[in-house]
Amino acid sequence: MNLLELYATRDLSFYILCQENDDDLITAVDDKSEATGVLSELNQKVIKVITTEKIDDQIWGLIEQNGQLRGWIKIISSKLLTSIDPLTVKVNLDHFEVVPVNKLINAKRDYQLFFNTGSFTARVALEVEGRMTLGLYKKSQFIGFVYEDDIYYSKKMNEMMIAKDLTTDVCYKDSDLKSQFSQFIDFSDEPITIVLAFPTLGLVRFNHRNKYYYTKAEFIHGFDINLLEFTKPILDSNTSLINNLLGLFDEERETSRSIIQKLINENIALTEQIYKAEERKARLEELYNNLSNSKLGRIQRQIWKRRR
Repeated sequence: MNLLELYATRDLSFYILCQENDDDLITAVDDKSEATGVLSELNQKVIKVITTEKIDDQIWGLIEQNGQLRGWIKIISSKLLTSIDPLTVKVNLDHFEVVPVNKLINAKRDYQLFFNTGSFTARVALEVEGRMTLGLYKKSQFIGFVYEDDIYYSKKMNEMMIAKDLTTDVCYKDSDLKSQFSQFIDFSDEPITIVLAFPTLGLVRFNHRNKYYYTKAEFIHGFDINLLEFTKPILDSNTSLINNLLGLFDEERETSRSIIQKLINENIALTEQIYKAEERKARLEELYNNLSNSKLGRIQRQIWKRRR
């Protein structure tokens, strides 16, 4: 069983670099006999396969691109990508090399310019000519692949501290530390929570009263970024594949658990409604019997009998 068949058998979602026949069809979400486009518009693009279906020994995938559901395609020769736990990263342009596959994805894009600002989310990995690359996104839009040697990794955190001598004079809206805040705020003696750190850049992101700020770690008194226990993700093909499958199985199990929990909660709620309905019915029956056996009730029954 190849990897694609394994994904299909387990009905797992995954990412592909689409490399199919240009004339193959994209079909409607609710009707595979209705063509909505051709694959020439998606070839050499990274797309997400939400679910799969096997028809006449061919695997069909329901695909999503840039957050939009597109329809069904036959998956035959596309390159499967390795899903990874989402990572917030920045790109090191000091010795930046454009990954060759990027030129197939978008030959006109200036990748060095595109990766020059901001942070990105790494969601997939791809081995290219023996070197591991990460597929980077801006929100739901795929941007391109970057060699792992050109990546600045971050570490997720949740460390609360009391700020000392910290103001918006040294804080920024963006990870490039270019856009400052117009309103002056003195965070001194206020609780802040460090949520992200880039150890190699000495950069941190913190939360204060549900608002986020970037600053240099040196301005957070009592916080030594050099003491962080940080391990760069292992991205060799075999380890990534194993982690990918384990992650997908865990995700599937968590989804199943959530569905079962929802059904249990709905069943409990329905049972409670049944109990309440039975209690109400019992109270009405008791009320009817009490009323029926009363003097007024006996008179009323006699009146009903005479009207028949």
